[in-house]
Amino acid sequence: MTDGRRFAALAAVWVFVLGLGLAGPWPGAGPARADDPAPAPDAAPAEPAAGALFTDPGAFVVPPAWRAGGSAAPGAGAARGAASRSIHRTALERLWLEAADPEARVAKAEGVARQLGVASYDAAGRALLLATPDGSAAEQAARVAHGLPYAQGALASARLRGGNVIGAGTALLAGFAALDRHLEASLWLRAHLFRAVAFACAWGGFAFLLVAGASSLRRAAHDVGDVLSDEMPSWQRLLLVGALVLLPASFGQGAFGLALGLLGLGLAAGDPKQRPALIAAAVACWLGAQPLLGAASRALAAFDADPVALAAWSVESDAAHPGELARLAAAASDDALARRALAVHARRTGDLALADERYAALVDGDAVDPALLNNAGNVRFARGRLDEAIELYQDAAAQERSAVLFFNLAQAYGSDIRSREQDLALARAQSLDRSLVGELTGFEPSFETGLAVDLPTPPGVLRARLLDAPSAPALASALRDGFAPGALGRSALVMALALAAVVAASLLAARGHVPARWCRQCGARCCPRCDDPPEALSVCRDCARTVQRKDGVDAGRQGARRVEVRERARRLLPLWIAASLVLPAVGALRGRRPLLALAGALGFALAVGASPLLPALVPDPLAAGLPGRAALGLVAGLGVAAHLASVGLSRSGRRS
Repeated sequence: MTDGRRFAALAAVWVFVLGLGLAGPWPGAGPARADDPAPAPDAAPAEPAAGALFTDPGAFVVPPAWRAGGSAAPGAGAARGAASRSIHRTALERLWLEAADPEARVAKAEGVARQLGVASYDAAGRALLLATPDGSAAEQAARVAHGLPYAQGALASARLRGGNVIGAGTALLAGFAALDRHLEASLWLRAHLFRAVAFACAWGGFAFLLVAGASSLRRAAHDVGDVLSDEMPSWQRLLLVGALVLLPASFGQGAFGLALGLLGLGLAAGDPKQRPALIAAAVACWLGAQPLLGAASRALAAFDADPVALAAWSVESDAAHPGELARLAAAASDDALARRALAVHARRTGDLALADERYAALVDGDAVDPALLNNAGNVRFARGRLDEAIELYQDAAAQERSAVLFFNLAQAYGSDIRSREQDLALARAQSLDRSLVGELTGFEPSFETGLAVDLPTPPGVLRARLLDAPSAPALASALRDGFAPGALGRSALVMALALAAVVAASLLAARGHVPARWCRQCGARCCPRCDDPPEALSVCRDCARTVQRKDGVDAGRQGARRVEVRERARRLLPLWIAASLVLPAVGALRGRRPLLALAGALGFALAVGASPLLPALVPDPLAAGLPGRAALGLVAGLGVAAHLASVGLSRSGRRS
């Protein structure tokens, strides 16, 4: 294929790509809209939107039933409001409100929360921390809300201020361990981690394409001029190539359009050894702008996904208000999660007959897990139906090896005067988690009828419901507008087709073409069409004969040439080192290690994406706290390490 035909093929591909970009809008590309009807003038105030949990942390510092006025409708009497609140209060809430001594209240709340399966009494922990900004109540908050990363982070800070470094590290590790188990913290961290990785892939790949394309610009400008006209000045050649590169971006495709132009420039006119890295960078851009950003948006939109799941989470954290309980009751006829949450609430309010009835229906259903069987067994145990409780415990233990399950089984055996079985079950529980069994045994004297511990609903059950938000695609589109605002970025398939078309056309245009080069030693041009054919591909004729000690060249001339080349390298060394540290991929590309350069660019972008340089998508809802910020800081540190490693390895490669 002649040079003219290659140029025509490349131009045809640009027309095709631009046609895709201008043909929008694509199906499903428009933002989601929700035209909610306005409430009637005399209607009761609406509940806060579920998404307000992220933007208004004060909305769930304490259970709404604790607040002045409770949930009574406007105009209702004070007695009616108090009655409404008292009906829905759980045993844990009543204990917290009635206990006078703070230390005794925390100690009793620990045991009751453990018994009722409240993995973390978040409302009480947040209230304690917000009431004592100096951190004096951090120990108490971490005890009553031990599964809340925010409380563990506050405890770590308080211990560090007191000089207890080991204790601070222990609390911080406990906060790390709780990040995935706590629903709100896990969703917040998941959204920001996916955003950081998406930013790294999209903008790190773009940075590599930018640096690689800039290094090929002079070569491409010279070669295009040779194809069109030998008399074309250098500045006109540069303007022509620059216009071609900027063409997709000029039609509203944003940074992704510029990435398309740079990709084509690098593949058609760049070093052939860079082509695998260029294609990998294009794939990284697609991954960051499409699936990874979609995952971040699903986590971000989770709190607007499922009102029933949100109400169930409020029940799990012992912070449900009457409106949420009414929502669960309305959905209970066809939603197993709502029925489960109502059973949990009935157990915690002390209505064992209702709880037993609801758990019995759930156990006979399809969605049965060990936690459900254990909690149903606890209700039977509390009602004195020991044989049925033991059977449920055994069924649960057959599905999952849990210290809590075997501890409850030992309690039931003890109440049934079966000492041998009790000892065996307790030994089994101690073999699984001796410290937990010791902690539960310490709580046991506080419960006259025996301690049977509920298990919380597995976080995955709630998380699976919340990660399917209908607003996630529109949110992903809004987040993607900063990188790919045009129609090419609306669809993963269209974006992939545009990248594939540019790759195919650029490789076709470069087929059989010998590009101009510049000498690596002195910077002189080496063009097979305009200059004498060089004796080596990477250096000019003079450097090949003098610096590389070719025979037949005067020794004095060789020495002078070597001194000149070394002096030039010495002058440029500080500039290259500074550029390698500040600009991603520069050092490794100069060292002719393109894949290492791509890794460095991705690491640099990851450090930026996980650092405070980017504003948070949403405020931390008093859930992740210091452990969440520290986790993002560790990710940023890994990105910095990857960037510095690429710079160091590229320098060592050049020295070797």
